[in-house]
Amino acid sequence: MLVFQALFPFLLFASNAESNPIELVILGGTHTSLSPSFDYIDQVLLPILENRFGILVGRTLTRRGWSVGPTNRGRVAFTIQPVKSGEGLRLKDPQNQYLDSKNYVVAQIDATIIVPSTLHKEYEDALHRDLQVLFPGVQVNTRKLEESGHESRAYILLVAISGSGLRWGCDILYAIPKKRKGGNSKKTISPIEDASRKVSKGLFEEVSNKSQCDSHAQDQLVVFQAVAQGPTAFPRWQQPVGGLQELMRGFNLEDPSQMRKENTGEPFGEGSLHAKTARWVVAELLPSVLFYNKGLAVEGAGISFGGSLSSN
Repeated sequence: MLVFQALFPFLLFASNAESNPIELVILGGTHTSLSPSFDYIDQVLLPILENRFGILVGRTLTRRGWSVGPTNRGRVAFTIQPVKSGEGLRLKDPQNQYLDSKNYVVAQIDATIIVPSTLHKEYEDALHRDLQVLFPGVQVNTRKLEESGHESRAYILLVAISGSGLRWGCDILYAIPKKRKGGNSKKTISPIEDASRKVSKGLFEEVSNKSQCDSHAQDQLVVFQAVAQGPTAFPRWQQPVGGLQELMRGFNLEDPSQMRKENTGEPFGEGSLHAKTARWVVAELLPSVLFYNKGLAVEGAGISFGGSLSSN
């Protein structure tokens, strides 16, 4: 999936006169440590890109590739619709990219559970129980319930979706430990309960601050903000009513004087170290991209097919 992330922005601008879709097949890991899973890309990142930028990507998982349990090579096929020749990437609805607080309410949670089939019910019950405690009354759907292919493999993804279509994801990939002998079972939490509590709490923390996206999506969106036309921002807190203009403290294309421009000489800004580093790398490669207010507000380079830059 890291290979996909590296290729995707380039293929997005690899248009021709007919603007034909691009077919991409990748062999490798789909569920590996220190990498987004196929399910996260499928259910969180790509829907965000479609909803915000109109980016269309078909995807088909033929087989999963694991780094836990016996390692194997997975296979994923993507159909990417590139940006039309001569056009750039832009927000579908820039005036309403910041919604008021009522649109941050979680309407449903989708659960993907990929574990040994003998443990399906235990994982599903634990997740539904923990989520109802943290998100009382919210509908929880088991989107996928699949066999992981080995007794030690376990992967869980939770995706919270608001009524307005905002998405936050949290997942966990781990090797199921063998049962321990002896000990005080009353004080020992089972691996299933432990995993359920961790991923449920993680999702709750992602959405509790009424953010635009989860922490992992934020750093993955930086490159798309950088190549887009116009200002974009995906803050990790609830912004006041007034949206983009309030977040940017009066910023507009004609008068950015009230914006605090960031020093891009090292990783910077709000969010995870991945997000900070992504901004720094972008600033090194595309000096025309401007970052303001802890890196949250981004004035993109406005790249279009042929490599032209709107401001450089």
